Amino acid sequence: MRWISKELVLKGILAATQAVKGSQWLVPVEALSSDTVRIAVQRAIERRTKNYIDYQYDRIIRLPGI
Repeated sequence: MRWISKELVLKGILAATQAVKGSQWLVPVEALSSDTVRIAVQRAIERRTKNYIDYQYDRIIRLPGI
């Protein structure tokens, strides 16, 4: 969800700050419960490809037997 957060921050939809440029965004918990943020996240989810679930874990290392 990191890319969604950055996109929403840059568009001014989600309130967030960075301690240092290039570091992770710090998002207040209260900001996540706003209707504007919920709608924007839902729209991003709806734009996913239909086979998103099939390839969302492609970058995870799978260890045999675990």
